[in-house]
This record gives sequence, structure tokens and C-alpha cells, in this order.
Amino acid sequence: MYNYSHFVSVQFCNVLISKALFINLKLQKMDKRKLGNQGLEVSKLGLGCMGLTFGYGPATDENDAIKLIQKAYELGITFFDTAEAYSQGGNEILLGKAVKSFRQDVVLATKFGFLDGDATKGMDSRPERIRQVV
Repeated sequence: MYNYSHFVSVQFCNVLISKALFINLKLQKMDKRKLGNQGLEVSKLGLGCMGLTFGYGPATDENDAIKLIQKAYELGITFFDTAEAYSQGGNEILLGKAVKSFRQDVVLATKFGFLDGDATKGMDSRPERIRQVV
């Protein structure tokens, strides 16, 4: 059975990304911003990927989520945010699949430090845990 909420959320995200980019781009290239003082440059708009697998009901169909991320990149987004706790690493895996062909052209931000990758279990920011998940 097809879950209509997945369709609505993916379609809604596509519309939001398209409208935000159209307004921002004004038919030009995406503006960039430098983060810090070491030359890291990202798109002015980023895409938070949490809702694709976690937090807002059932996960979005993987193929739809990958298409959404790839469309965002095509439209100029080069900054994507995820976390270890979003589906115990599933969101990071999804993002990795989506950006595989253009990984060197994007910046991925992730949050970590959760016990077993599960935010409900508490924090685990020991150096060995950080090395394990990075």
C-alpha cells in the first residue's frame, strides 16, 4: 500500500527547495559562504536530511529521498546535514548513497556522540567512540 504522507513530504520538499532556490538564485548561481578561516566554502542554503529517515513519521522511500538530495545538488546546494542518531546511522548511509557520484563537491555535516548511535540512550563522547563513528 502506498503511503500518501511520503508522497506529500517528498513533493513538499521538492517544492520548497525549488522555490527557495529560485528566490535565492534569481536565475544565477547559488551564493556561497565561507565557514571558519580555513577556506571551507558551502552553499548559502543547506539541506537538513533528518526528516528523510527520522523524526516526522515513517521514513521517506529511499529512492525518493536520494532523488531529492541529488536535485538539491543540481540546484546548487553543497551543504548537507545529518546525524548518527537519525535512524542509528541510517540517515548518514542514505546521504552517502545520494552524494556518492559528487562526494568531492559537497560538505557533509554530522552530529555524533550518542550511546550506540541512539539519542534516547544518552551521550557517549569518549574519544574511542568518536573515532569509531567518524
